[in-house]
Amino acid sequence: MLMISGTITYSDLLKNKQSYDWRKDLAPVYQLNRTTGILMVNPALPVRTVAEYIAYGKANPGKINYATVGTGGIVHLIAELMHSQMGIKVTYVPYKGYGPITTALVSGDVQAAHPTYKAFQAFITSGKVRPIALTAANARLPQLPNLRSIAEEGVPEFDNFSWVGIFMPSGTPVPVINRMNAEFNKARQNPDVVQKLTDLGETPGGGSPEEYRRFLLNTSERLAKIIKDTGIELEE
Repeated sequence: MLMISGTITYSDLLKNKQSYDWRKDLAPVYQLNRTTGILMVNPALPVRTVAEYIAYGKANPGKINYATVGTGGIVHLIAELMHSQMGIKVTYVPYKGYGPITTALVSGDVQAAHPTYKAFQAFITSGKVRPIALTAANARLPQLPNLRSIAEEGVPEFDNFSWVGIFMPSGTPVPVINRMNAEFNKARQNPDVVQKLTDLGETPGGGSPEEYRRFLLNTSERLAKIIKDTGIELEE
C-alpha cells in the first residue's frame, strides 16, 4: 500500500516526465483525512473578515504579500484559485516550508497565508496572527467555533482542503481493495482516532473506493484548469 498526499493529483500536470501514471498504475483505496486551511493575516493588515480582505485587495492591488510553499505547488495553486474567485490580485512570495512562512507572517514580512491550524496554533492563541476564515466550505474547527468558511463569507464556489490517502497497485483484486476500504472505514470510527484528528484540526475521511476515484479525477481536472489559466510552472 501507498500513503500519499494530494500532490499526486497535480504533479504530473507540472512535470514533463513521470515514471508512473497514477490514473492507470494505482488503485484508490481510501481517503484518510481532510484538513482545512485557514486564511490568516498579520494583525497589522486592517481586515477581520473575508469581505474586508476582498475590499482591501481591490483597493490595493498587488500590495498584499501572500506566502506560499514554493512556486507551482498545491499551496500556490489553491491561492491562485482563491484570489481569482475573490477578484483580487496579490503578490505571491514563495518559501521552502511552513517554518519560514511562520516567521514571515508573524513578523509582517508577508501579510497573509492559508496554513493549517496545527501549523499556527500557538500564534493564533497568542494573537500574533489573525484567522479570517476556513478554506473548506463545510468545515468547522472546535478550537475556533465562530470561524466560518470563505464560501459562507461571500465566495460560494471556493472549497479547498488538504488530505492524505491510501492506494494499492492497479490490478489488485477488487475484493481486496473493498476489504481494506472497509477496515479503514471501521478504524475512522474509533474514538481515539477521531479525537486525535480533532486535536490536529482535521476530520476523518471516508467513502468508497469509487467515491475516492471520482474525487481524485475531479480534483486533478480543477487543478489542470488553474495551471492552464495561470501558466504556473513548478519550481524544482
